[in-house]
Amino acid sequence: MTPDRENRLKTMTVLFAAVVSLFLVRGGHATSHSVAPCTINGTSGPDILVGTKGRDVICGLGGNDVLDGNAGNDILRGGDGRDILNGGNGNDVLAGGPGSDKLQGDRGSDRVYGGFGNDVIFAWDGFADRLDGGPGGNDHAWKDMLDHATRVERYG
Repeated sequence: MTPDRENRLKTMTVLFAAVVSLFLVRGGHATSHSVAPCTINGTSGPDILVGTKGRDVICGLGGNDVLDGNAGNDILRGGDGRDILNGGNGNDVLAGGPGSDKLQGDRGSDRVYGGFGNDVIFAWDGFADRLDGGPGGNDHAWKDMLDHATRVERYG
């Protein structure tokens, strides 16, 4: 599901700690769409979670987590706390959550959503990334001149 002018991706969340869902807002009405079950789960405390070379859905849950997608087209969800998310090689989706997070898509055309909090988003790999600092907070996005066609959006 890709947001367009009529569909706006507002937030990504975890339901029942095992399924990642997107909430899509259309004309002021929000609907939930299940994306994928978590293949690697964190705990309520701080975790370091590393994905495989394939496609992973990594959910940090509570605590100050470090998530590394490794290779593959991954989905990383930090959850509560001050999280660090690194997508690794591949076209990844990263969602920080309510804390002040650091997010880096790394190599690939990534979609990075900061969420609530004061987030820092890095995009300096030379690929076209889609960046969204999220609602609220004082977010910063860093990119270099090689990151062509990078689109920075802000909802809220």
